[in-house]
Amino acid sequence: MTTQDLIERIKRYPIVCGSVIVLIACFLAYYFRMDLISDLEARHDEVAAKLMRVEHNLVAGTNLEEDLEAARAYVAKLEERVVRPSELALNLKYFYQFESETGVSLADLRQLAETDKGGKKNTVFRGVGYSAIVSGTFHQIVAYFDELESGPRIYRLKSFTLQRGRETAKSTVNLSINLELLGWPR
Repeated sequence: MTTQDLIERIKRYPIVCGSVIVLIACFLAYYFRMDLISDLEARHDEVAAKLMRVEHNLVAGTNLEEDLEAARAYVAKLEERVVRPSELALNLKYFYQFESETGVSLADLRQLAETDKGGKKNTVFRGVGYSAIVSGTFHQIVAYFDELESGPRIYRLKSFTLQRGRETAKSTVNLSINLELLGWPR
Protein backbone atom coordinates (compact mmCIF):
# COMPACT_ATOMS: atom_id res chain seq x y z
CA MET A 1 0.00 0.00 0.00
CA THR A 2 1.47 3.22 -1.12
CA THR A 3 0.82 6.74 -0.07
CA GLN A 4 -1.25 7.25 -3.18
CA ASP A 5 -3.53 4.33 -2.24
CA LEU A 6 -3.95 5.71 1.27
CA ILE A 7 -4.94 9.14 -0.01
CA GLU A 8 -7.43 7.53 -2.37
CA ARG A 9 -9.09 5.56 0.46
CA ILE A 10 -9.31 8.67 2.59
CA LYS A 11 -11.05 10.45 -0.28
CA ARG A 12 -13.43 7.51 -0.70
CA TYR A 13 -14.41 7.37 3.01
CA PRO A 14 -13.99 10.90 4.37
CA ILE A 15 -16.52 10.59 7.22
CA VAL A 16 -14.97 7.40 8.58
CA CYS A 17 -11.47 8.82 8.37
CA GLY A 18 -12.52 12.08 10.04
CA SER A 19 -14.26 10.09 12.79
CA VAL A 20 -11.15 7.96 13.36
CA ILE A 21 -8.98 11.09 13.60
CA VAL A 22 -11.41 12.69 16.07
CA LEU A 23 -11.55 9.44 18.06
CA ILE A 24 -7.75 9.24 18.25
CA ALA A 25 -7.55 12.93 19.25
CA CYS A 26 -10.15 12.42 21.99
CA PHE A 27 -8.36 9.33 23.29
CA LEU A 28 -5.04 11.18 23.41
CA ALA A 29 -6.64 14.18 25.12
CA TYR A 30 -8.27 11.91 27.71
CA TYR A 31 -5.05 10.01 28.30
CA PHE A 32 -2.93 13.13 28.82
CA ARG A 33 -5.62 14.98 30.84
CA MET A 34 -6.66 12.05 33.04
CA ASP A 35 -4.64 13.31 36.05
CA LEU A 36 -6.37 16.69 35.86
CA ILE A 37 -9.71 15.09 36.77
CA SER A 38 -8.60 14.30 40.32
CA ASP A 39 -7.08 17.79 40.65
CA LEU A 40 -10.30 19.38 39.44
CA GLU A 41 -12.38 17.25 41.81
CA ALA A 42 -10.18 18.29 44.74
CA ARG A 43 -10.47 21.94 43.71
CA HIS A 44 -14.24 21.55 43.39
CA ASP A 45 -14.48 20.12 46.91
CA GLU A 46 -12.32 22.95 48.26
CA VAL A 47 -14.45 25.62 46.59
CA ALA A 48 -17.65 23.91 47.78
CA ALA A 49 -16.37 23.88 51.38
CA LYS A 50 -15.41 27.54 51.11
CA LEU A 51 -18.86 28.35 49.76
CA MET A 52 -20.49 26.54 52.68
CA ARG A 53 -18.30 28.49 55.11
CA VAL A 54 -19.23 31.79 53.45
CA GLU A 55 -22.93 30.89 53.52
CA HIS A 56 -22.66 29.98 57.21
CA ASN A 57 -20.89 33.27 57.95
CA LEU A 58 -23.59 35.18 56.12
CA VAL A 59 -26.32 33.49 58.11
CA ALA A 60 -24.48 33.74 61.44
CA GLY A 61 -23.27 37.27 60.81
CA THR A 62 -26.70 38.84 60.46
CA ASN A 63 -27.04 39.53 64.20
CA LEU A 64 -23.38 40.24 64.86
CA GLU A 65 -23.88 43.79 66.13
CA GLU A 66 -26.61 42.70 68.56
CA ASP A 67 -24.45 39.84 69.80
CA LEU A 68 -21.52 42.21 70.33
CA GLU A 69 -23.69 44.61 72.33
CA ALA A 70 -25.02 41.71 74.43
CA ALA A 71 -21.45 40.53 75.10
CA ARG A 72 -20.42 44.04 76.12
CA ALA A 73 -23.41 44.22 78.49
CA TYR A 74 -22.40 40.89 80.07
CA VAL A 75 -18.82 42.10 80.49
CA ALA A 76 -20.06 45.30 82.14
CA LYS A 77 -22.20 43.26 84.56
CA LEU A 78 -19.23 41.03 85.34
CA GLU A 79 -16.95 44.01 85.96
CA GLU A 80 -19.47 45.33 88.51
CA ARG A 81 -19.18 42.06 90.46
CA VAL A 82 -15.36 41.95 90.58
CA VAL A 83 -13.43 43.36 93.55
CA ARG A 84 -10.17 45.24 93.56
CA PRO A 85 -7.70 43.96 96.18
CA SER A 86 -6.39 47.47 96.82
CA GLU A 87 -9.84 48.72 97.94
CA LEU A 88 -9.64 47.01 101.32
CA ALA A 89 -12.22 49.17 103.12
CA LEU A 90 -14.82 48.70 100.40
CA ASN A 91 -14.23 44.95 100.30
CA LEU A 92 -14.52 44.56 104.08
CA LYS A 93 -17.68 46.69 104.05
CA TYR A 94 -19.19 44.05 101.78
CA PHE A 95 -18.93 41.44 104.56
CA TYR A 96 -20.00 43.85 107.32
CA GLN A 97 -23.11 44.67 105.32
CA PHE A 98 -24.20 41.04 105.66
CA GLU A 99 -23.41 41.16 109.37
CA SER A 100 -25.98 43.90 109.89
CA GLU A 101 -28.55 42.25 107.60
CA THR A 102 -28.40 38.79 109.19
CA GLY A 103 -27.63 39.64 112.82
CA VAL A 104 -24.43 37.59 113.06
CA SER A 105 -21.30 38.82 114.77
CA LEU A 106 -18.05 39.04 112.79
CA ALA A 107 -15.35 38.31 115.35
CA ASP A 108 -12.47 38.35 112.88
CA LEU A 109 -12.34 39.37 109.23
CA ARG A 110 -9.19 39.85 107.21
CA GLN A 111 -8.04 39.90 103.65
CA LEU A 112 -5.42 37.23 103.09
CA ALA A 113 -2.08 37.97 101.50
CA GLU A 114 -1.72 37.00 97.88
CA THR A 115 0.01 33.67 97.42
CA ASP A 116 1.71 32.55 94.23
CA LYS A 117 0.50 29.02 93.57
CA GLY A 118 2.98 28.46 90.77
CA GLY A 119 0.30 27.17 88.42
CA LYS A 120 -1.03 28.70 85.27
CA LYS A 121 -1.16 32.45 85.63
CA ASN A 122 -4.58 33.94 84.94
CA THR A 123 -3.93 37.44 83.70
CA VAL A 124 -7.55 38.58 83.65
CA PHE A 125 -8.91 37.64 87.09
CA ARG A 126 -7.62 36.19 90.31
CA GLY A 127 -9.03 35.18 93.66
CA VAL A 128 -8.85 37.64 96.56
CA GLY A 129 -8.75 35.53 99.73
CA TYR A 130 -10.65 36.33 102.92
CA SER A 131 -10.79 34.65 106.31
CA ALA A 132 -13.61 35.31 108.75
CA ILE A 133 -14.94 34.03 112.05
CA VAL A 134 -18.69 34.52 112.32
CA SER A 135 -20.88 33.68 115.31
CA GLY A 136 -24.63 33.61 115.71
CA THR A 137 -27.53 31.20 115.80
CA PHE A 138 -27.69 28.43 113.24
CA HIS A 139 -30.44 30.26 111.35
CA GLN A 140 -28.38 33.46 111.29
CA ILE A 141 -25.37 31.55 109.94
CA VAL A 142 -27.52 30.00 107.21
CA ALA A 143 -28.89 33.47 106.41
CA TYR A 144 -25.30 34.76 106.21
CA PHE A 145 -24.43 32.04 103.69
CA ASP A 146 -27.58 32.88 101.76
CA GLU A 147 -26.58 36.55 101.61
CA LEU A 148 -23.12 35.58 100.36
CA GLU A 149 -24.64 33.31 97.73
CA SER A 150 -27.16 35.84 96.46
CA GLY A 151 -24.90 38.86 96.90
CA PRO A 152 -23.44 40.92 94.08
CA ARG A 153 -19.92 39.46 94.30
CA ILE A 154 -18.74 36.17 92.84
CA TYR A 155 -17.04 33.98 95.42
CA ARG A 156 -15.55 30.53 95.82
CA LEU A 157 -15.80 28.82 99.18
CA LYS A 158 -12.41 27.33 100.03
CA SER A 159 -13.17 25.83 103.45
CA PHE A 160 -15.37 26.29 106.47
CA THR A 161 -15.68 24.89 109.97
CA LEU A 162 -18.88 24.99 111.98
CA GLN A 163 -18.65 24.55 115.79
CA ARG A 164 -21.01 24.88 118.67
CA GLY A 165 -20.37 28.07 120.63
CA ARG A 166 -19.22 28.22 124.23
CA GLU A 167 -22.43 29.90 125.34
CA THR A 168 -24.84 26.97 125.34
CA ALA A 169 -27.71 29.03 126.75
CA LYS A 170 -27.92 31.11 123.57
CA SER A 171 -27.22 28.13 121.28
CA THR A 172 -24.64 30.06 119.31
CA VAL A 173 -22.66 28.57 116.49
CA ASN A 174 -19.17 29.66 115.40
CA LEU A 175 -18.28 29.57 111.73
CA SER A 176 -14.72 29.80 110.51
CA ILE A 177 -14.74 30.47 106.79
CA ASN A 178 -12.11 30.87 104.06
CA LEU A 179 -13.27 32.11 100.68
CA GLU A 180 -12.08 33.94 97.60
CA LEU A 181 -13.85 36.77 95.85
CA LEU A 182 -13.32 37.15 92.13
CA GLY A 183 -10.92 40.06 91.72
CA TRP A 184 -8.78 42.01 89.32
CA PRO A 185 -5.05 41.46 89.40
CA ARG A 186 -3.13 44.16 91.27
